[in-house]
Amino acid sequence: MDSPASRQYLRDLFSTLARGDVIITLNWDAAADRSLFEINRWNPHDGYSFAKTLVPESPFASPGLPEKLTIPSEIVLLKLHGSVGWRSPDDHHLIFGKYFLQQLLSKDVETLLIDAEQKKYLYPLFQPLMAYPSYLKTVQNKFLRKIWQQADVAIRLAGVVEIYGYSLPESDVAMSLLLAPLRWRAAVNEVKVEVNDPNGEVLDRYRTFFDGKVTLCKRALG
Repeated sequence: MDSPASRQYLRDLFSTLARGDVIITLNWDAAADRSLFEINRWNPHDGYSFAKTLVPESPFASPGLPEKLTIPSEIVLLKLHGSVGWRSPDDHHLIFGKYFLQQLLSKDVETLLIDAEQKKYLYPLFQPLMAYPSYLKTVQNKFLRKIWQQADVAIRLAGVVEIYGYSLPESDVAMSLLLAPLRWRAAVNEVKVEVNDPNGEVLDRYRTFFDGKVTLCKRALG
């Protein structure tokens, strides 16, 4: 996240997206978040499909947010496995860690900001909110459930879907179920699906999954 030059490929890709497009990612890191923020197409207060209130950390800071943080997100970023820097005291809350926000907004926002909800807790030492890849995923937190639900809606409504960097392993039942609507929608030409991966075995897996109704490209992301 701290090397803008190494993420130029992400900024180039995200710059081609249209307002209202959705990015679904299984990554925990904040490379996509930071890249979207750098090109002024996304904000952490509304860009994850739920609203969060950010406030200055210091009580002596100027009221209000920097202008860059008041711009509504054009793109929705759905992080199915949660994220580094996301913390949770229980299944009903999600708190952005202070250092996560500082790194995410660094060099673009001088004011040190924190999640307003963090002020409710005296000792904000919470568990990371990340769903680790496994045969059976645990997504009890209500925010993660909402993210998966929003991903399902996006997949059922999309006219074009581009897939990068996901190998579709047979053991990932949850993702196979999430992507299942694309199979029957592609079969009746309701959606165009393009898979980009340099690995021929991965492309063959997608060819089988979509019964041939998919565009396959030996192209890597980055």
